[in-house]
Amino acid sequence: MLTHFDFWSGNVLWDGDALTGVIDWAVETWWPNYHDLGRTDLTPQALRTLHTSWTQRGLRRWNQLNTQR
Repeated sequence: MLTHFDFWSGNVLWDGDALTGVIDWAVETWWPNYHDLGRTDLTPQALRTLHTSWTQRGLRRWNQLNTQR
């Protein structure tokens, strides 16, 4: 599933109570959508810790895939 992967309140547009858009899709990826959902109520420090972990895990997987070629 296409995942925004940088989902937070600063990337969500609202008109009153209506969600009107999600911006900044620069780091979208094909990861499970729960990565975005899990980030919606985290503190900034917890979010940074998880983001670092996810990034490191993604890079390890990327390197594994590239060494198999």
